[in-house]
Amino acid sequence: MFRFLILHYFFLLLGVSYLTLYERHLLGLSQLRLGPNKPVFVGLVLPFLDGLKLFRKGVFVPFYSTPFFFILGPIFIFFLLFMYWAVVPYLFSILRMPNGGLFFLVLLGRVVYSLFILGYFSKRKYAYLGAIRSTTQSVRFEVSFFFLVFSYMVFHNHLSFIISGLFFMLPLSFLWFLFMLVELCRAPFDFPECESELVSGYSVEYAGFLFVFIFLREYGFILFFCCLFSQLFLSWLGFPALTFYLVVTFCIFLRSCLPRYRYDILMGFFWITLLPLSILFIGVYVVFRFSVL
Repeated sequence: MFRFLILHYFFLLLGVSYLTLYERHLLGLSQLRLGPNKPVFVGLVLPFLDGLKLFRKGVFVPFYSTPFFFILGPIFIFFLLFMYWAVVPYLFSILRMPNGGLFFLVLLGRVVYSLFILGYFSKRKYAYLGAIRSTTQSVRFEVSFFFLVFSYMVFHNHLSFIISGLFFMLPLSFLWFLFMLVELCRAPFDFPECESELVSGYSVEYAGFLFVFIFLREYGFILFFCCLFSQLFLSWLGFPALTFYLVVTFCIFLRSCLPRYRYDILMGFFWITLLPLSILFIGVYVVFRFSVL
């Protein structure tokens, strides 16, 4: 079991590294320009060179910061990524938890604290403002997303994620994908790290291997949520690898074709539109369960 976990997480880190290369190639193709093409063939060694460059850089700890929490924050969110994979249904039965849906909600709530730790303990104005902005977005989003996940569990009468059909899950899948983009901070909802406004937000003071942990967590979440979405809503197609690849490609492609949403409109959209819709799904699926019984 231990060897299996080591192998799984090794391929996870390898996939995260090459996901960055794939994103740069896809964005270049969507904008009719060349992507990475210099190191070896189409930049195959570029992710390793980028990682080596970041690890060689020094770690700067701000003078007024709290060093322990400043260093602990990126490491905590990096290892938090590994715990998420236990909730993916039928991926590997060794780590599958009996109440994976509830465990997913618990882990989702920890993201708010990790983002706040990164910005607050940097003790810098721009990092603190970026952390406040990220946590407010996460809190408003998670309230609605909790109801959405709960409606999924109500429909299946199970506290874990299980593979379902398409017909009754199709409306839920569209809303789930929207929430997934918000959680991943992908366009058009990339507010926590919008460089033109916040100078990278809560992670502005991080460099070197600490920034590598934050970077791996962000792209590792893309792989996890796309894998979970393809398992929950697209497994009926019978091609899990292909559906996973299409979801990742579509998630990346949105970055090149959609402008950034306005922050105040997004906050109102969470409370006025998404929250009632999430509660409505619970009511609909409860009525469906009682009608079936």
